[in-house]
Amino acid sequence: MVEFFSDLSKDNDQSFTAHLAIACFLAAAHELMYNYLKSAQGKQQDLLAYWNGIMEPEGARDNRDHFFAQVVKRAIDVSGSLFYLLLALSVLSVEENE
Repeated sequence: MVEFFSDLSKDNDQSFTAHLAIACFLAAAHELMYNYLKSAQGKQQDLLAYWNGIMEPEGARDNRDHFFAQVVKRAIDVSGSLFYLLLALSVLSVEENE
């Protein structure tokens, strides 16, 4: 997760890339958390206890690490797709204005 954010601009709080990366990270975390909780709900588990067991385990942190690794992978996939889509739209916009 640190590597995902370490590539972002640290000098420009108005950076489009930074805002895109943060939005993608939050969206990916929300999507995966929803999927985890939906799965647990289907098994009629106590959702708060289930989620707490993933995020704050008593022993090894494998589930938590796995969750955040999935979040980062999903955020990278989505941000790359969005970046190219926005780039294409900006090129089309420039061509229309010429």
